[in-house]
Amino acid sequence: MSPLSAGPQFRYTLSTGAGYLAPQRLRYEPTGWDGTTVNLHRDPKNHGVSGEYSPQLGFVKDGKAYLTRAYQAGGVEADARVLIEQYAPNDFLWQPYYRGRVDFTSAEFTDTAVKVSLEQQSWLQKFLSRSSVKVDLFAGTTVGGSTGPTPAQTTVQLHSRAILQRYAASQLGAETELTVGNMYGGNGDASHEQLLYFGFNTPQLNEVNLGAVAGGFVAGGEADAVPIHRMPGDGELTLELALRYQVHAERTTGFYFRKFRRVEVKYRLKIVGSVNETIDLLPPTDVRVDSLYDALVQVPPLTRTWQLKKNDAVYLYADYYVHELTGLDVDQYQATITATMLPGSYLNLRSTTTTDPSPATGLLLYEAFERLAQALSDEVDVFRSDFFGRQDRGYAQDGPGAHTLLTGGFQVRGFPLLTAPAPAAGATDLRKTLFASWDELFSSAAATWALGAGPEWEGDKLVYRVEPLSYWYGTDVVLDLTGAGVLADSVKVVESRLYQTVEVGNESWQPEAANGLDEVNGKRQFTTPLTVTSNAYQALSKYSTSGSLLEATRRNRYDATATTDTSQDTTNFLVCLWPTGGRPAYETERLQRVARLDGVLSPATIYNVALTPARVARAHAAAFGAGRPPGAALGLRYQSGEGNVTVRSQLVSEATLVAENADVAPADLPAPLWKPEQADVKGVPLSRAQLRALLAAPTGRVRYRSSSAQGQVREGWLLDAAHQAAAETADFTLLLCAS
Repeated sequence: MSPLSAGPQFRYTLSTGAGYLAPQRLRYEPTGWDGTTVNLHRDPKNHGVSGEYSPQLGFVKDGKAYLTRAYQAGGVEADARVLIEQYAPNDFLWQPYYRGRVDFTSAEFTDTAVKVSLEQQSWLQKFLSRSSVKVDLFAGTTVGGSTGPTPAQTTVQLHSRAILQRYAASQLGAETELTVGNMYGGNGDASHEQLLYFGFNTPQLNEVNLGAVAGGFVAGGEADAVPIHRMPGDGELTLELALRYQVHAERTTGFYFRKFRRVEVKYRLKIVGSVNETIDLLPPTDVRVDSLYDALVQVPPLTRTWQLKKNDAVYLYADYYVHELTGLDVDQYQATITATMLPGSYLNLRSTTTTDPSPATGLLLYEAFERLAQALSDEVDVFRSDFFGRQDRGYAQDGPGAHTLLTGGFQVRGFPLLTAPAPAAGATDLRKTLFASWDELFSSAAATWALGAGPEWEGDKLVYRVEPLSYWYGTDVVLDLTGAGVLADSVKVVESRLYQTVEVGNESWQPEAANGLDEVNGKRQFTTPLTVTSNAYQALSKYSTSGSLLEATRRNRYDATATTDTSQDTTNFLVCLWPTGGRPAYETERLQRVARLDGVLSPATIYNVALTPARVARAHAAAFGAGRPPGAALGLRYQSGEGNVTVRSQLVSEATLVAENADVAPADLPAPLWKPEQADVKGVPLSRAQLRALLAAPTGRVRYRSSSAQGQVREGWLLDAAHQAAAETADFTLLLCAS
């Protein structure tokens, strides 16, 4: 043991995580113990505080023998752990000082000692080093290969977000000659009847994948007509058109060969399905000719609206029948028919549709985080979160993010899960699962709700916690140094904590075909009042909260006979749910907690109103608000946005409307947590009781009297701290509190 003196006393206990060596309290202290230092460090990205131990220790005699056996059994992956305890003479107790893992990657073995450094305890080190690994969320196997519990899945019926799809084309400027129709043979030849489909210049808008609009003649009669559009769901269809074109038919063989004497035309708009309606755009014509037909066709502007069902078909064509041929049967016959679209022609479609709900399977976010923590750490029960916790998981109440589903593109499309029966031999296996990495899930959740994460001790159990930023920057003073007098400090402005622009929203939000202009959960950019910096604060989620993108993916349903993939198959979605009574019964959240919603198509079918970008910006204001000039008229100035930026909404819990494209006054933003200043305070005397309090709650505030502020009291949060055990002093780097 270290000698009994006025200085600190430590004792050391070695153990192995797998338990293949029994714990052993050492009789001989390691060399280097008198330089014992515990370092605390705040993660600048995740905001949590973790501890590290230095310097390198040389374990001798019984410690050397123990670590040698551990290394021989496990090599550099050997899970050897160290518990360092410090004696508290006033309490006559040994208090935990540091828990860590032996780092064998730089170990040195000598005749008298094993020299090693200590790192974070075993599972935490594994967890952090694997944070980018994608994990099957529906399985129970860990990255290390052990088998654990499978998480409880949640299946919900995704309601249909109303989708607006449009087509707009018009003949602008020059004429367009459509495909020529060729006619051959005798009176009975089918090529004498030609269907004309109307084509224009390149469409200005085509969200409906309109068919048969390239334009031109195709041999066949009305029975052969194909629809230009099928309804993708139930809803309203509005069609607007005006047609102006020149048609020309002419015999193309010699003068003495067969002629045509008659041309019949029908100009048709038809709806077939739940509604059956045929509209003659112009009265049918029956014209007598002599192998030459010319006509200027003008259909005046027409607007019609129908309430239709999924797969109802829309037909638009003109049927030209060229017949009554004359001459000998052996005579050759050939004629052409051509249409030229003229300026003034246009076709506009507008459909607003919904489809039947469809199931999607995923995990509530608590289970998703818990599964990742288990898979990456090879440990169970190491995740904690009041924010995502629920009463049925042992928490006092359901957290603000408790009812949020994580699901994926394959699950939204309805692909079978891996638990479904395997396909027959030789058939393609289309079963899918849901993958996520900790980095992507946490960064998406952090961007959406302004969260932090870090390790935390529950007694002698280490857990990893995800909570709002305010949790990691507590209001309680855990270390009061004002009794030590005025402490020498230096304070500097940290330019990296000042921001001019703020970017929030979703990286993926826009559907490939339709409804992009209606989607509220796109991206936004704001500016702060600061002009002395160009730094950008970004809170962009990799996982999408876009209801329009979710709906476009959902409508592209799984087909057991198809192997086509889509760009959204591997996109993960966050979906706000609403409890419907007995757990775990949920439905998708729409307007259940919305007091007002203006400026969107079909408010009743909205998704994720609570996660709009303007709300995300407000949630992050405590982090990017440092340095805001006193008395600034604006907290944020709206600059630009993608998607529907004119939406105004109000949750029942909100006092005022939230406008997506509006400036934000300082009064409508949470106050900044910190100043853009950090203080270095060195050589601070620190008692054992003070050290224990700091280690127990390292995210709390440190209070001291500042020499650079003429003895004024300052408070700050630890960015870094180093405690020298032998001297019983500490050096601090503090982020100064804004209030």
